[in-house]
Amino acid sequence: MLEKYLCNEIIEASTVGSRSRRVPDYSQKYHLQNRYTKAIVECIKHRKDVLCYGPAGTGKTSGIKQIASELGIPVVQYTCGEDTTLWDLFGSDELVKEDGATVTSFREKAVAVACAEAKKIKGDMNTKCILILDELDTCTPGLISHLNQLICEHQIEFEGKLFDASNVLIYATANTSGTGDSSGKYSGTRCINAALRDRFMPIRLGYMSQAEECALLENCFPELKEVQGSDKSGHSIAYYMTRGAEESRAMTLEGLPITTRKLLDIAPIYIDIGDLGFVIETFCGYEGDDLVSVLKGFRNAIPEETGLYKQIDSAYQRAKAAVVSQQ
Repeated sequence: MLEKYLCNEIIEASTVGSRSRRVPDYSQKYHLQNRYTKAIVECIKHRKDVLCYGPAGTGKTSGIKQIASELGIPVVQYTCGEDTTLWDLFGSDELVKEDGATVTSFREKAVAVACAEAKKIKGDMNTKCILILDELDTCTPGLISHLNQLICEHQIEFEGKLFDASNVLIYATANTSGTGDSSGKYSGTRCINAALRDRFMPIRLGYMSQAEECALLENCFPELKEVQGSDKSGHSIAYYMTRGAEESRAMTLEGLPITTRKLLDIAPIYIDIGDLGFVIETFCGYEGDDLVSVLKGFRNAIPEETGLYKQIDSAYQRAKAAVVSQQ
């Protein structure tokens, strides 16, 4: 799948040595966006650290895992938060039982594991392991400042140990470009130091096009290829689900729109229940005006003569009535 993006050096290097157990599983059904894929492959080739940012549910984490799987590159993942410490990232001394005695042993965490994993990989490629730091923009400024040296020099001393990350690509994810969030949708996000941001290759990953999302849904759930009732256009259920999601993203919402991830989550439930309106109002977490807006987006995207429209319209009328009753 990646052949058109790869140079011979990466192809040859990815076949060297045995496959690490940390190489992610490969999915035949996954769809990678072309621009994102081309950019990531270049960063892997030259071992350029990445800050991948964009809306929730677009595949920032799953995309890099899919590419790593195809290339046979091991991945170590850590999800950051406001309570994350250096010991969470690197490791710490712990008391363990050994031959009946209590001894001190250093327990490796994400950074240490990634460095050790890279050393095991043979070959001349620049990237031998990928360290995913999810939600980097939720970390405290103090922690971020300590990561500067790791990202700048790809080696750092911590607790008397030297960590060599010269063949580790650091792939950080964030919902913002590192400038913080004023919308309230991504609670806990912070500004990332401008000097640190400059050390990353910033890659924005937005939603797929409607055609790409439709193909993804149909590939994952063939049942959604079915043409809708009396609709003479020949469009599938997946087509209207993704058109509705696209329309809902244009609405002004307090919460998140219907993401690609959410579409994949609700698709099997819709297949079981057969009522898209009920699925959206029950399983997508919307209330009040947000629910009305999302259902309106789907209602605008689906022809009135279809069964899907009737399902959405029923839910839309219920949601509107609920809002009026609360006023």
